Amino acid sequence: MAVRKSACCGFSALEVTLGVLFILMTMACVALITVMFTWKSDAAPDPTSGPTLPPQNQTYLIGVGRADCTGPPAEIPLMGYANPQQKAAGIHTRLYSRAFIIDDGGRRLVFVTADVGMISQRLRLEVLQALHLKFGDVYRQENVVLSGTHTHCGLGGFFQYTLLMISSSGYIRESIKPLVDGIVRVCL
Repeated sequence: MAVRKSACCGFSALEVTLGVLFILMTMACVALITVMFTWKSDAAPDPTSGPTLPPQNQTYLIGVGRADCTGPPAEIPLMGYANPQQKAAGIHTRLYSRAFIIDDGGRRLVFVTADVGMISQRLRLEVLQALHLKFGDVYRQENVVLSGTHTHCGLGGFFQYTLLMISSSGYIRESIKPLVDGIVRVCL
């Protein structure tokens, strides 16, 4: 009996399924963030009244963006292999950061997902500092959500945690700079 290969762009059925699930998960996260953002009240809510619905004529600006955050093509440890000798040896696929920005004219929220193993506290703090330098008080700790796609093809060396620093050969400025730059660029 012959085994049939998937005809969809050379991807296996598992890869297609995982891709679809990733897109659905991202859409669900954006929808939940949108609901949280629109139902947040400036005044303390009455616990007996239930959620406050947004005004029916409220206008929202919603933007999306994508920016490259690939980084150096070689000799940088990859995140998640726990092996300092596992280093990048070229670029097979570019890595990107993607943003969804929601603005109601008075408040703004940005959800950024980047092609990295995870977001570290150190990366988040450097992104917040770079956003503050570029945009002032538009982006702050309470309205910036950062998420990693959990790829092991992303750069390592941007953590403050000892265990992850050991496996990534320490802190590597060449790793964190393209990530910060890509995340800031996508928030324009």
